[in-house]
Amino acid sequence: MKRLIYIFIILILVSLLPSCIEDATQNDTYSDPYLYTQIDNVLYRISTISASVTPVCPDPLCPHADEGCPFFGVENIRLQGQYLYYLREWNATGSFQKLCRFDLKEGRYELIYQPTEGGLQELFLTDSYAFFLLEDVDESWNTQYTLMRYDITRGQVKRLSDQVFDERVFVVAADGDRIYWSSMTDESYSTDVNYQNRIDNDRGYSPNLTAGEYSYRYESTGQTAGYEGYQIMTGKVTRIDRKSVEELVVFEQLGCYPIFYRDKIIYCKLDELRYMGELYDDYTQSYSPYYDRYGGKFYICDSDGKNERLLCDISDTSYAYMITSGILGGKMGVGDWIGLRVAMYTDIGQGTNQIIRDDNAYLLINIVTGEVKEAKIETYS
Repeated sequence: MKRLIYIFIILILVSLLPSCIEDATQNDTYSDPYLYTQIDNVLYRISTISASVTPVCPDPLCPHADEGCPFFGVENIRLQGQYLYYLREWNATGSFQKLCRFDLKEGRYELIYQPTEGGLQELFLTDSYAFFLLEDVDESWNTQYTLMRYDITRGQVKRLSDQVFDERVFVVAADGDRIYWSSMTDESYSTDVNYQNRIDNDRGYSPNLTAGEYSYRYESTGQTAGYEGYQIMTGKVTRIDRKSVEELVVFEQLGCYPIFYRDKIIYCKLDELRYMGELYDDYTQSYSPYYDRYGGKFYICDSDGKNERLLCDISDTSYAYMITSGILGGKMGVGDWIGLRVAMYTDIGQGTNQIIRDDNAYLLINIVTGEVKEAKIETYS
């Protein structure tokens, strides 16, 4: 028995603008050939050159199994020049205890801020500052948030406002001295870097949803599509011209979260179902046919939806796309290559077509040629 799958994608993709801090420790010319993902709660990097997947942690003796590893349980990955910033160490309320930095060039880890009370949420970086929330939860589990700013150059933390918020607010974009904020109720406004000179209804767009003069908005349609048993909530994709504010609907209904890279959009369609094998169903306690809703095909088009073409076809593999790319930090590609996570299914043999859901795999796709490479997770004996 197949069940209707409802997947609501509420995705706030926040990343940072290119770094240009006037600080001797920064290296704007550093070229990082890696993409980043999380495997078993540990941060890994994917090389677009060697197609290898390795832990970011440089310690060869670290088991990467608990918080003794500086890259275990990390969130809010942000890239800036040769540095990677992130939050780590969960507390009982689900927030984080530490703001950390890792020098990608030198392989050096650094704890740069840890509050004496409360936890950290919603990290965002500009060229000069790290913005985040300080979360406070009282004995009755009432939560309040305070806006904080860390000066990257001076290493100083400052409370930005005397106001205490009952809901999370977060930075979605930065443009010069203007910081663009949003809330969980979709309130949008901008301020200066000191949280002054507020302009209401002034919307910013995440750099991860921005390419050239255009930005994109992805919003749930509230409708499902696809074959029975494999239906999924669809999204509407709109392109915004940031100069004219003109909007163009690129996709009325799309059954996956697209990858915006350079001036292209990469995506899957809800295609004819692709038979993967007989998968065990815990609900019915029996094997039944299992299908890939996307047919193993990836498409690419221009920013306006025109010039669509088939980018690649992985239907002869045991991989199936997982709706979102699984790549972290707002860096979706390097050069002509993008990365994405796929589900892997393994045939258990014995001529039964029975399969098991195996570990995830990672693919690199060339957006020009359509070449596909599997990125191998390195193991050591």
